[in-house]
Amino acid sequence: MDLFEPISDEQLDLALQLKGLVQDVVQKHPELRLFCNDWTYVRYLRARSWDLSRAHKMMVGTLHWRLETRPQEIVWAQVEQEAETGKTFVSPYPDKEGRPVVVMRPRCGSSVTAVLAVCTSSSAVLLLQA
Repeated sequence: MDLFEPISDEQLDLALQLKGLVQDVVQKHPELRLFCNDWTYVRYLRARSWDLSRAHKMMVGTLHWRLETRPQEIVWAQVEQEAETGKTFVSPYPDKEGRPVVVMRPRCGSSVTAVLAVCTSSSAVLLLQA
């Protein structure tokens, strides 16, 4: 399903409900406002087959993770070592808001050191190659 495919009125209503469910947290933490745009709610609902309860649970988990790990504050120096392996690079094309896009290709590198250096919270997410 294409992200920009039109959604039905019922799906739009679900997206607005999801937005309302997390509105207090998003308003309380300005750093979440940029992440939580209208299409974010649609993506989370699509990921959970338009099940509002499951999408809400997933969204709350993501928001808590973003508040703990603060991925928006990662600077290039923290991941530069990974770029040397070819695993990450800055795309020559910015996103729609003009922000730089960092592309990660885990299959191209093997260093875990830089990933662990970036994870400063008590919970760390490790991506393991199969």
